[in-house]
Amino acid sequence: MKPAAPAPTALPANEPDATTTGYPVAEFPGQVLRAYSPGNTPDTPQGMEILRSSITCTPYAAAPEPAIPVATVWVADAYQIADLDPTGLAEIVEGLRSVADRLDHVVIPHLNDIRAAWTTHRTSRTGARP
Repeated sequence: MKPAAPAPTALPANEPDATTTGYPVAEFPGQVLRAYSPGNTPDTPQGMEILRSSITCTPYAAAPEPAIPVATVWVADAYQIADLDPTGLAEIVEGLRSVADRLDHVVIPHLNDIRAAWTTHRTSRTGARP
């Protein structure tokens, strides 16, 4: 089932003036995963939101910046892929699907095989813990 899209933020009644840097049109949550972070004390995984996205509009952006609504995907923390048009966003989605498919169909089976071989190898040794 597709997740429901949030309602877009209402566009301003009056177009922002040239001093406005931009305004959000819609924001979409990412996925919170537990990850290690350099310098994190104690050295334990913490919740980190990944792949949060938004649509913004900067109507008076100076060239070559786009002056139409664009999408931004925050990979993690402050790392972002910005100024995505629909084609660029579709390319990100295609790349993420490719990575997810590789994890699902290549990495997981390979990990299961390696773990099975490891368990066989370890349990064949006297007193070894699997």
